Amino acid sequence: MRTALLVVAIIALSLTSAHADMTDPQVQAAMSARVGHPVHDLGIVRIEGFPHVVVVGFFANDRGYRVEGVFVGDEYASIETQTPKALAAAGWAGAPPAKRQQLALQWTESALLAWQSPLSQAPKRFGDRSFQKPTATALPGDGVQVTLWVQKPAGMRPVFRFEKMVYAYSPQGALRTQRVQETFETSVHD
Repeated sequence: MRTALLVVAIIALSLTSAHADMTDPQVQAAMSARVGHPVHDLGIVRIEGFPHVVVVGFFANDRGYRVEGVFVGDEYASIETQTPKALAAAGWAGAPPAKRQQLALQWTESALLAWQSPLSQAPKRFGDRSFQKPTATALPGDGVQVTLWVQKPAGMRPVFRFEKMVYAYSPQGALRTQRVQETFETSVHD
């Protein structure tokens, strides 16, 4: 009887810890262990409505932060691998189309583009080019497509770079495609 109770307690503890939110020091320690040395310039993003999800990025002087991977609970993997798990944690399965569209747009803006600048309105540098606010539309079979403009990090060149991005999510929440539909640059001196 005691053995059975101990087994149940261990299973319950493992399920609880697998879904507990990691603290920033725990994320830092886990990433340091992954790369084999202390990590100092680590970006950490938590997204409201996505329980137990932590987006992690590394910093480089020529581009700023870039998404490296995602923890869902204490499981770390690429953002592509973790996207369906993160969307499931936020209620994707069984959600009506409008909720899936909202989740896909929020995940795209807050996780996939964590350290980039999704645009909700056209900046002055956009000129007379056609601008579309971020949209999420239903795809046949309960998938979702997100389309939005992004201002890319400047990097080492004196330009502003803009990309119109399209992301397609499967009915299960997997990121099927991500592509650049349109791009342009303007000088910082204009």
